[in-house]
This record gives sequence, structure tokens and C-alpha cells, in this order.
Amino acid sequence: MKVLRWIAYASAIVGAILIILGFIGVVFHTCIFGFPHPMNFFITSDSFLLLAVALFILTKHCCKCCETKEEKKEG
Repeated sequence: MKVLRWIAYASAIVGAILIILGFIGVVFHTCIFGFPHPMNFFITSDSFLLLAVALFILTKHCCKCCETKEEKKEG
């Protein structure tokens, strides 16, 4: 399950980078990486962020192997 959590973190980071690139493209009216419409970055970033949220929920509720020591004491 730790691999899924690493994939979720990577997906969230990619989504955040795409949002930043889209914001830069909108503000400066530039073509980043050859994409003429900066909205493509926002459309793609929500898919990565949705994947990250789904994987975080999956790893949180699936098993107890990813819990921290404090969470194990409470439960």
C-alpha cells in the first residue's frame, strides 16, 4: 500500500505543476510546450488530482499497514 501512496503523492505533484503551468500560460499569454490553449493544463490537472484523492482514500480505508504510530494507539 505504500507504493499506492507514493503514486498518489506523485499524481498530486504532477497535478499541481500542471495548474501552475496553466496559470503562467493564462497570465503571460504564452504557448507552453507547444499547447496554444493554457486551459488544456487545467483540464488535465483535475484528472491527476482526482486520481490522487482516490488513492489517498483507498490507502486510508483499505488496510492498517499505512497508519502512523499515533493512529494505531487511538484505534
